[in-house]
Amino acid sequence: MVCTDFEVFEHTADVGLRLARATLAELFRDAAFAMFCIMAPGCELKSRLVKHIRVQADDLEELLVSWLSELNFLFQTELFAPAEVNLKIDNNDLFATVAGEIIDPLQHRIELEIKAITYHKILVANKNGLWRAQVIFDI
Repeated sequence: MVCTDFEVFEHTADVGLRLARATLAELFRDAAFAMFCIMAPGCELKSRLVKHIRVQADDLEELLVSWLSELNFLFQTELFAPAEVNLKIDNNDLFATVAGEIIDPLQHRIELEIKAITYHKILVANKNGLWRAQVIFDI
């Protein structure tokens, strides 16, 4: 899990994330990593378990919210966090293989709980050859 090259911003009682990447797949992958870096900064994770995830949506903004919501659900219910993500996006369908591990609260510091991924000011767009995203988390 790489925790670099993204911007965190505060929004009322929420926290937001902005990032830009060369490809749409990199954008979605790194948005997931950034979300977990916000929740559990400094975690060094291993690829002990593999999860296969598929999410579908009507547009890219909804796809990003659904993708991050699915990962947040796995974290909330199983304490599963990703170490590696391989994904493909095809016509608003996302197929991912996510390798990671169950977080041990005695070994990993969980700093922030994300209640929900919101649609407020959501953005996924290609501008000047770069894919950009903005998402706000309800904390």
